[in-house]
Amino acid sequence: MRAFLIALGVGVAGIIVCCLVVYAAATSWDTFSDDWLMLPTVLPCLGVVFGYWLATKVPGSTDHWPVTEGKKRFGYATLAAGLSSLSGYLGFVVLIRAWSDGPPALGFLSQVFAPSSLAELSQESSTGAASSVGYGMPVFVGAFAGFWIGYQLVAQRL
Repeated sequence: MRAFLIALGVGVAGIIVCCLVVYAAATSWDTFSDDWLMLPTVLPCLGVVFGYWLATKVPGSTDHWPVTEGKKRFGYATLAAGLSSLSGYLGFVVLIRAWSDGPPALGFLSQVFAPSSLAELSQESSTGAASSVGYGMPVFVGAFAGFWIGYQLVAQRL
């Protein structure tokens, strides 16, 4: 349980760092690639893996690196997927709030719990074709990438 809590804590720290990076990028630049929205989906997942690795180094820990048990791997991969999805969504909310004209009509928590209040981001390709990105893209990418990366990395020898 201690290893899970350490992994959770480091993953949450990854969410905070990601939101700060997205905010800094959004307030510094008028436009940037939607790849910046993928950063919040990767760092929390790496935080979970690093947190578990740190927990195995604590004196008296009964946890071992790498994880060979399927249930434990699945549990940490699910934690990584959940935090990565949450981070992708929060990064999107931070970006929308930073780029809104004037003060946002709703508070931060109101926007977090009311996804229908979020605008979509529009993007123009080099060929001039326009597309839009909603909050679902970073959430689904976070779930998939977080689970896959988490599942693979906790079983790797370092």
